[in-house]
Amino acid sequence: MISVLRTMGYIKINLEEYKIIYNLYGGSLMMDPSFLLALEKISNLKTVFYGKYDQHGKPLVGIPTWGNWIAGDRQANKIQKLDEIIDLGRPTIILPSQNEIKTNVRFKTNYLVYPDGIENAKKINNKTMAFFKDSPSGGISSRFKRDLRRYWKHFFDNKGTIKNIQEIDYKETARIYIKLHTARWKKSPKASKDLEMVMKELKPFLFGSVLYMDEEPVSIQIIYRVDNTKYSYFEYINSGVDMSKSSNKINLGNLLIDLNTREAEKISTNLGTELVYSFGLFSDPYKERWCKHIDTYKLGLI
Repeated sequence: MISVLRTMGYIKINLEEYKIIYNLYGGSLMMDPSFLLALEKISNLKTVFYGKYDQHGKPLVGIPTWGNWIAGDRQANKIQKLDEIIDLGRPTIILPSQNEIKTNVRFKTNYLVYPDGIENAKKINNKTMAFFKDSPSGGISSRFKRDLRRYWKHFFDNKGTIKNIQEIDYKETARIYIKLHTARWKKSPKASKDLEMVMKELKPFLFGSVLYMDEEPVSIQIIYRVDNTKYSYFEYINSGVDMSKSSNKINLGNLLIDLNTREAEKISTNLGTELVYSFGLFSDPYKERWCKHIDTYKLGLI
């Protein structure tokens, strides 16, 4: 009975039909059909797609699902055991939907943002996501920009160099990340045993740069990127830093955030898309400097 209620007003659609809806309205990383196919390739997942249309056949919303959950929700990742293979952090859900006409979505998620047009979305109190404060929305402070200029000067004075992550072999990317994550957090990254395979399959989606000093990698961030009609979307998962090389004079973590977010802004501007750069849950003090609070919403039936 509940499964019938979940799909009331929706029809099951195929991947090609879902792509049409996604290409019309855009969405977050976990809504991207190519990214979903890549996840299926590295796991036992099978994504089932649903669509809702108006009386004239115009699509209103498309939903990729894993069981009762919208694909990519953190709880769905756990249920599907995807979190044992790949660290996806706390990805947000932005559904590909036509927001001018109200609709209900009964599949479950606790990480919906931008709920315009979805009538049954319920705000979750005391839980916000951290989205980068891009320049149009205020950006970082002038004082901190001065600090960053000082950090960059010391970085380059100390034989600092930069390499785009797409220029690095997937095996080397995995090695660098494991090494620097362990150096920063004193433990291996989540799902590290499959990291090389994941880096191979998801390489087209990797974004950002790696910082080097004396030709040795010293700072890396795992970020996945997708672009669509509406958004340039970036999901920042986790990082690794050689803390022996990071200091008050060269804060390597802040330098790499600065570099990657500035590049993301350029991409968004050039494409004419809305920039969404997610740092995950608003849970760490450093995010106050870089991020704005974005409300989260829940959907679905019990």
